[in-house]
Amino acid sequence: MKQPKVENKIVLISGGTSGVGKAAAISLAKAGAEVIILGHRQSRADAAVAEIQRRSNNPLIWAELCDLTLHSDIKALHERLIDQNIRLDALINAAGGVTLPQTPTAEGVNTSYALNYAATYWLTTELHDRLRKGARVLNVLGLALVAKNQPVLIPDDPSCAGLNGSQVIDAAFSNKMLFTQALAGRYKRDGITINCFNPGLIRTGMGADASAMAKTLRGLYNVPAKSESKLVAKLALDPRYTQTGILYNVWGHPVKMPEAHYTVQKRRDLLAFSETL
Repeated sequence: MKQPKVENKIVLISGGTSGVGKAAAISLAKAGAEVIILGHRQSRADAAVAEIQRRSNNPLIWAELCDLTLHSDIKALHERLIDQNIRLDALINAAGGVTLPQTPTAEGVNTSYALNYAATYWLTTELHDRLRKGARVLNVLGLALVAKNQPVLIPDDPSCAGLNGSQVIDAAFSNKMLFTQALAGRYKRDGITINCFNPGLIRTGMGADASAMAKTLRGLYNVPAKSESKLVAKLALDPRYTQTGILYNVWGHPVKMPEAHYTVQKRRDLLAFSETL
């Protein structure tokens, strides 16, 4: 499948300063999109913008500072986008990490859970009115969820009290998939699709792709490490991808989630819990 050309499209990417987010930004910038990346530190955001511009030969790349672990910061981002009259053709939720502290943020949400799930919930719901008709929302999910067939864990409270680090990550990843299913019907009324995708193994430039875990996953799934993600441009803006509420694997094929775990009642429970974050 040929890479779609997406001139005059505006895409916002969380986690765009490194890893999957930056790989997605490079791919979309090469295709001609205007790309907004979200970063936490000015110096790192500036460096990422310069690299994406250089590698894509596209000057229409810029950054917004935002602490994605804080709902208040995402609300402030929403106001800035309104003030600048920015409407989005795609929102890519790529921020995340598996070695984050388990301590609560200033708003009382477990830091790891906040970045790996709550940020996706906040960005997708807060920026709903910034999404054009026909826009795409893409949520990054790692290989681990694809390999697991276990019940969905929804925390009892935002601090994730009583859960260890591994359980918090499991909850965040499964909640992201469940949330995607839950919003698919609602957003479809506005012509907006929302899906998850597994980007494969992305080189971060920090040696992560050389880890024992990455090597094991490459062997299990036959997925090469790469520095950009061409699939994301297709999923984000190619008109041929019209399904919603599903998980795409690294080859762009739908993955069936276990219906016994991803139930309608679980979706309702998650949305009710997410409103407390």
